[in-house]
Amino acid sequence: WSRPGSHFTLLFEALAMSLCQTMTVAETARLLRVTAHRLWRSVGHYVAVARGKDDMSEVKLIGIDETSLRRGHQYVTVVHDFDAKRLLFATEGRDHETVGAFKADLIAHGGQPQRIEHVCMDMGQAYIKGVTEQLPQAQISFDRFHVIALANDAM
Repeated sequence: WSRPGSHFTLLFEALAMSLCQTMTVAETARLLRVTAHRLWRSVGHYVAVARGKDDMSEVKLIGIDETSLRRGHQYVTVVHDFDAKRLLFATEGRDHETVGAFKADLIAHGGQPQRIEHVCMDMGQAYIKGVTEQLPQAQISFDRFHVIALANDAM
């Protein structure tokens, strides 16, 4: 009735994970009167289980972008599958090496880098370098937000 090492019953863990989908882990921990650290361990377990089952064999069209992790200059690179409309990969940083890390993760989950036909991304030189090195067969296009921003700056 409980997962080994969890310290929670499966029913309690299911409730906690459901709440964590709509609330922060800190808020859920306060509500359930447990430590956030224990909830993060459960979240980590279920994320690892889900990632282990992830199949990327059909991925052909991806989007690469960065988002700010915290205030300041800490960024996370995210890669999305545009066909399946899902997040494939996220990692800290926004340099060309993040594309190499994605390629390794893609292969680990049954994907084939040579099947990537198209990459839509911002105009960052790091991503351009990463894609041309790691996914040379992929056509690159730039997302409309950055293209429109350049056009507005030019005007």
